Amino acid sequence: MKILIDINHPSHVHYFKNLIWKMQKNGHVFLIVSRDKDISFKLLNAYGFKYYSRGKGGEGIIGKLLYLFKGDFALLRIARKFKPDLFLSFGSPYAAQVSSIMGKPHIAIDDTDIAKYMQMMYVPFTDVIITPIGYNKNHGKKQIFLNTTFDLAYLLPKYYKPKINVFEALGIKEGTKYVFIRFTIMKASHDFGYKVLTDSDKINIVNELSKKHHVFISSEGKLPKELEKFKINIAPDKIHDVLYYADLFLGESGSMSTESITLGTPAINMAPNALEVGVFDIFIKHKLLYILPDFKEAVMKAKEILKQDKVIFNENRISFLRGKIDITEFLVWFIENYPKSKSILSNSDDFVIKFKIDEIN
Repeated sequence: MKILIDINHPSHVHYFKNLIWKMQKNGHVFLIVSRDKDISFKLLNAYGFKYYSRGKGGEGIIGKLLYLFKGDFALLRIARKFKPDLFLSFGSPYAAQVSSIMGKPHIAIDDTDIAKYMQMMYVPFTDVIITPIGYNKNHGKKQIFLNTTFDLAYLLPKYYKPKINVFEALGIKEGTKYVFIRFTIMKASHDFGYKVLTDSDKINIVNELSKKHHVFISSEGKLPKELEKFKINIAPDKIHDVLYYADLFLGESGSMSTESITLGTPAINMAPNALEVGVFDIFIKHKLLYILPDFKEAVMKAKEILKQDKVIFNENRISFLRGKIDITEFLVWFIENYPKSKSILSNSDDFVIKFKIDEIN
């Protein structure tokens, strides 16, 4: 089978990397097309994936709408040469629309129920939408709900083990407590209209937390000069090791919030629209995630968490993961047997039990 995957965000590289490797061993052929977004290309290169670029995308509603035509054209040109049997993406309107033009199925995964603009552009042209627990939108018969989170596609113990001495790499003594902070530029379509952190806010956050703890910052945009000394210098494909050993994650990134939780690290999400994201509700109920857009409240909570033993959060994590579905194994089966697999699931919800994870630590 020939499969075209469209990558729109760095996290999507992680969502699909194990699936690609597993299916390549079974003889399937992949073509990856990626948006030039943040560290997407660096991750693809780090994992040895060949890919085609479809550009940086557009900014603002008008810019994104104009880019839709450019992105579709670029993807269509590549797809016509590759002649895929199936398109796969994380809710990509470009993959969805081009698949429809070419008369091929598009399978999407999606956990961002607040991304209404993107969904307006991809859902009508998509054959199957796979969503995790907590997802609050109903897409009708084309939707498959799974008892899973997408971070499990690459952060289960079978897929991930910390590979570096992160303390040495960060220049601190082993066992030293540290906080990892991620600032984003908040320019996704579902971020329009929300207040963002100012440089002054960022400086105040770091000044408060760095009084007693080491702080490392990853930033999508330019940092104020006062914070440059806190900027982390580590390969993008090693960032999960940093999250794994951190005592707290704090920031605006939804992806890194849930990655931290999956690795046993408590997380505070400061994005102003985070309370609207359905999948976060599950993490909040298990006392793994705190959503505090007000930076003063976030700092107070951070100080409280840092006084506690991280083991407590890891126990909550294990309780949360128990019984979840290995999304990678499920997708491999579902794609290799599509469209028969869709019919099997329609007739038996119990079938997915065979994909339950069997290793939690």
